[in-house]
Amino acid sequence: MRIANSSNYSEVPFEITTQDLAIIFDDLNLGIRMQMNIVGDIWDNEKWIIQRVYRSSGKRKSFIQGVLYQIDYLYHKTEIDNSLKEINENAKEVGYNIEIAELIEDYEQISTYFKKMWIQLKYLSKTGYTRAKLRTILKQYGYKRRSTKFCDYFLKC
Repeated sequence: MRIANSSNYSEVPFEITTQDLAIIFDDLNLGIRMQMNIVGDIWDNEKWIIQRVYRSSGKRKSFIQGVLYQIDYLYHKTEIDNSLKEINENAKEVGYNIEIAELIEDYEQISTYFKKMWIQLKYLSKTGYTRAKLRTILKQYGYKRRSTKFCDYFLKC
């Protein structure tokens, strides 16, 4: 992920979504107080990196609620997903068709990895750097090869 020093930076290659933050917080096993400190600091100092929907000045509460909603969803994911299947079946009986959204990005997990790394370096790390081998990252996310498409995406991050 490209990091800019300017708060006027309008073209962010990878915006951090509320879902990204929830996934990262869950993965890092952070307490709610630390989560809210990070969310507040991102809002106050790093607003350029969050989703455009939440960037305007009156959207702080919506941004925090969005993060809390996503955290709650991850916590209750199994029950919600089971209910979603039942709702879809009931809708089909009545004649409606519900399409469940799929991820658009091919390498979503890799961009989340870099967003997680940014959060760790900015808020949790005392050293200010981290090391990782590309081979290790590929293995961690289940990729077997360094395809041209993957390498281009990786460099873009």
